[in-house]
Amino acid sequence: MMTREQALQVQSWVDGELPPSQVGKVAAWVEQDPEARAIAEELRAARRVLVECAPEHRVPDTREFYWSQIARGIALAEAPAQSRRAPFAWPIWTRWLAPAGALAAVAVAMLLWTGVFSGSRPQPVYLATGDEIETPLEDVASFMFRSESECMTVIWVDFPIN
Repeated sequence: MMTREQALQVQSWVDGELPPSQVGKVAAWVEQDPEARAIAEELRAARRVLVECAPEHRVPDTREFYWSQIARGIALAEAPAQSRRAPFAWPIWTRWLAPAGALAAVAVAMLLWTGVFSGSRPQPVYLATGDEIETPLEDVASFMFRSESECMTVIWVDFPIN
């Protein structure tokens, strides 16, 4: 049985990555050992399948443009940090400007809705719109609530238990 190191040597020989001093020795060993020969043939078959069946991917840009982008990225990464700064930096207080403006807008909307600026009192909101519930029982109190946003109506019926 072959060790992992020997299998890696066969793979290096098939891929043409062995140093010239070891090529002859590994080639002779692969010809004599049937297990090493089987691994070499299997690796060659896998390489043929990959070469014949692998899809070819093309870069949509020209070769020069592609490599100039890579060179520009490398130059930018190697540039000093000071030269990479944005030409304009927002002051630190501006990060509080948007939340403060939103809070002010909500406050003004609430004041307008309650009628503070118009001088009139807000009108009461009636939960029931005049719907009546008829019941044959006496001393029964009922309350109805309709929520349009939840598409739901709740009717509370309260009567004394004797």
